[in-house]
Amino acid sequence: MLVGDEPMLIDMETISTGQPIFDLQALYVTYISFSEDCPDNLSSFLGISDDLGEPIWNSILEKYFDTADKAELSAINDKIRLMSAIRFLYLLAVTDLKNGDLGERRIKRTQDHISELLKKVNGFEI
Repeated sequence: MLVGDEPMLIDMETISTGQPIFDLQALYVTYISFSEDCPDNLSSFLGISDDLGEPIWNSILEKYFDTADKAELSAINDKIRLMSAIRFLYLLAVTDLKNGDLGERRIKRTQDHISELLKKVNGFEI
């Protein structure tokens, strides 16, 4: 981004090198997690229809990992989903997003995701 004539880096709070799961889980939270209990989240946040979240996410996975193998993508997706659920709970805990009925639904759903995924995921290496 340019500010005047000077380049400025933005959105640097989660920048990292190494495991791609850290960047991918943030995308998952954006395209999937926020919309699970809040219809129209993608349209209000990104200006796209909510029904595009999952196809965009699936396309990101296929392109990033250069495969259409459903079993391979499912295993990768489970790891990303588990990491994203942990991050989503953190976001809920440190913001006002935890408040109210929506916050309670999001916390419960995310806890359910973690319980389900812990049975399937043995590590985060992708």
